[in-house]
Amino acid sequence: YAYRLIDDAAQLDHQTTCGLLDARLVVGSQRVFLQFENEFWTCFNPADFIFTKLAERRAQRAKAGVTPRMVEPDLKDGAGGLRDLHTAVWLTQARRCLTAARVRGTRWLDVLERYGDVSHEEASRLAEAKEYLFRVRNALHTAADAERDQLVVTRQEEVAEALGYGRPMGEIAVAGSSERHAPPPVERMMRDLYGHTTTLYRICD
Repeated sequence: YAYRLIDDAAQLDHQTTCGLLDARLVVGSQRVFLQFENEFWTCFNPADFIFTKLAERRAQRAKAGVTPRMVEPDLKDGAGGLRDLHTAVWLTQARRCLTAARVRGTRWLDVLERYGDVSHEEASRLAEAKEYLFRVRNALHTAADAERDQLVVTRQEEVAEALGYGRPMGEIAVAGSSERHAPPPVERMMRDLYGHTTTLYRICD
């Protein structure tokens, strides 16, 4: 953990500034918290934050994957990962100087619709994609018994089973001598995952 004084608001590094966009009072004086929040936004430089965050996101993608359809996708930092959504919300906050309370819970959906040029349908798809990535990431953490964000091939079948995709469904239709088989669970999971990461990548980019 770390602590900051109210007088430090004018000289915060980028990572601390980003973290404080989600500042909330856990315990203590409401008056002091509001004083800090006011000083933070008074000293906040939107342009500097936005340019630095965009450069950081480009570097993350270059390292973790520049396409949302990687064989072993990074669920957090890769293209179409959770960081794309986080970045979209942070940049909107920065551009409009919106406090954490304005985007907390599901309010981020309203914020992106109102200020981020995102339609209601797109916002709903973002919410679905976020929930799905959370489910996959949680299953991956459980399977690996550690905090892992890259869905490696050796874990994909295990994660698919944990998410209830089950075993291959086998033959699903027969037309004359032509047989069609359902793809195995891991392929169905990856297809769904790629659909959601592509949605995040396209809308948030």
